[in-house]
This record gives sequence, structure tokens and C-alpha cells, in this order.
Amino acid sequence: MKKFVLKFVLITLMTFVPIVSCNYFVDPANRFREDMVSKVAEYLNEGYIVETPANMDEGLLQEKRISTMGYVPKTVIIGSSHIMYIPFDYDDTYNAGMSGSYLGDYYAIVGLLKYYNKMPKRIVIGVDPWAFLRDSTDGYWVSLKPYSFYLKRDIVGSSFFSDKVAYGILRGSKLMELYSLAYFRSSLSKIKSDGLPQKSNESVAIVDDTLVSEKSKIATDGRRISAKKGFQDIVDIEKDVDKKISSGNIYQFGKGFTQIPDTQWDEFVTLIQYLRDNGIEVVLYLPAWHPRVYELFATDDEYSGVLKVENKVRIFAKKNDIVVHGGYNPANNNFNTEDFMDWLHLKPNKMYEDYQSIQ
Repeated sequence: MKKFVLKFVLITLMTFVPIVSCNYFVDPANRFREDMVSKVAEYLNEGYIVETPANMDEGLLQEKRISTMGYVPKTVIIGSSHIMYIPFDYDDTYNAGMSGSYLGDYYAIVGLLKYYNKMPKRIVIGVDPWAFLRDSTDGYWVSLKPYSFYLKRDIVGSSFFSDKVAYGILRGSKLMELYSLAYFRSSLSKIKSDGLPQKSNESVAIVDDTLVSEKSKIATDGRRISAKKGFQDIVDIEKDVDKKISSGNIYQFGKGFTQIPDTQWDEFVTLIQYLRDNGIEVVLYLPAWHPRVYELFATDDEYSGVLKVENKVRIFAKKNDIVVHGGYNPANNNFNTEDFMDWLHLKPNKMYEDYQSIQ
């Protein structure tokens, strides 16, 4: 028995120590080092535009920016990368978009704004259909999980949603990333492409403009500017679309999305009602998809949930006098492949055009 236990311990150590060590020290998304994120937030809040690597803990960045923000923005933008690049023309706008955001991330940003007394007059929500695949306290960005619990507690008035519980979940969730095989593969890929990691602060720089360049940028209002490599040519975009469709595995949806979970839909409605009850104007945006990907959604029953989301959002919005911008169907604005920066995102100027349209 002792030999068995010893072997088990040795095998466990041999398996997980390299994974944990690599994930922590390479940390491709900078989830365990706050120095770079802190520097980015500091520069942005001082009014500078920054040039920075694309990968970082975006949730932590939002926390550091909003918690130290010296003003209350009139308009806050919430959603995924589908809204992060849009040059909105509202006065006094803060873009709090985060890559891959789910419903739980919507809750987290609102909770963050409320906690630090930064609630705006208007909130624009970019509604992605995949957002309904997780509930109100299960966002993509673990760093903000306590704020989704904080808001949930404020809405439902339950003592269960305590800060203590939320921070306990946060610690557990973030630590699990150390053991993640997927994160380990990302770490190995980063070593292969960039070599061993250097000090993260060295990659943060102040720049004078928001023009597209070799590196990604963040404007003072939170808007992202993609690096040149983020803009693919038509051939490469079409190849990526081919791969996505032929694999039957679309970003965030996996092998399919057929129904909107009732719980998530109710939580979405509750969030909007909560905002409006607190005197905040809510605007909804449905970002357009690539024509061929949308065709898949419209014709394949396995992805029928996407169109159901749009239909349900529009019915709810009309009933409650909420303006809906854009639409998942790119034909609404005659968008084609040349209007996209990659298979998932329109070019920023086309995103703005998409947002300007009201169906």
C-alpha cells in the first residue's frame, strides 16, 4: 500500500509540477501577474493611449480601471470583442467590452460599476447569442466573478450571494487555471513563438495615436485597436470560414446551440429591468456575422438557437420600447467578406456602420 501511495504521489508530481510551473511562469494571458495590467490601467486613467500585447486578464483590467476612474462616464459599452473595436460617437463613452463575454460578464461589469459608484446614464449591451450558454454568475473572466455575485445579491436580495462566497469561488476558479491542460498548451505555444517570457511591463508603451500598427492598442475610452496582423485578407478569412463550417464546431457554440435556457433568459431580462428601474437607459446591439456563418445558423437546426435569440430580443425590446441596433444577418447592410477583419469580426468602421443601423 505504501509503495502504491508513493508511486501515485511521484506520478502526480511528475505530471502536474511541470504543468503548474509552466502555466504560472509563462502565463500567456497574464492571469497570474498583475504588473502589466496595473501599468496599462495606470497609463489609460492618466489619459494616455497604450500599446500592449493582445493577451491579458481583461477582467482585471476593467476592475483596475473602473475602481480608480476619476469620473462617471455617461455611456458604458458592455459585451464581447464584437463591440470592443467600435468607435462609438456618444459623448463621454467608456468601452468595457471583454473578449468572449457571457451573461455573467454583463452582470460582472454592472456589478463593478455599481460597487464603485460609476453607474452611467446609458448602457449599451452587445448581445451575443452564446452569452446565454452560461448563467449570471458564470462569466468568462474569473477576475470579475465577485462582482457578478455582488450584483446578483443586490437584485435578488439573498444572503447566499455573499462577497465571501464569491471570493472563495474566484480563488478556486483562478487556481484551477494552473492545472489546465488547455492553458498548458497555450503556454507551450507562446514559448515556441516568443521564447521564454520577459518582464511584462517592458511590453507596455505610451503612443500618440490610435492608428493601426504592429501592436495592439487601447484608447483612453477603452476602445481596442487591433494590430495589423488582426486584419486578414479575403482568402484567409474564407479559409477560416471553411474550417469552422466543415468542422461543425463554431466559436463558443461547439457542436450546436438549439435552445435559449429559460434561466439565462430570465436573468438577462432581470438585468435590463434592474438597469431601467435605476434610471439607466438601455440600448441593445446585435452584431452581424459573416454571411456564410449566418447561413449556417439559418439553415442548420443544430444552430437554430442563434436566430431564436435575435427574435426573442427583438420581441422583448419592442414590448419594452428599447432600441435595437444592428442584426445578426449581414445582408441587412450588404456586408460581405471584404467588410470583415477576420471570420468573426467586421472591420471597426463597418462595426460602426452596423451599429448605426436600426431595423
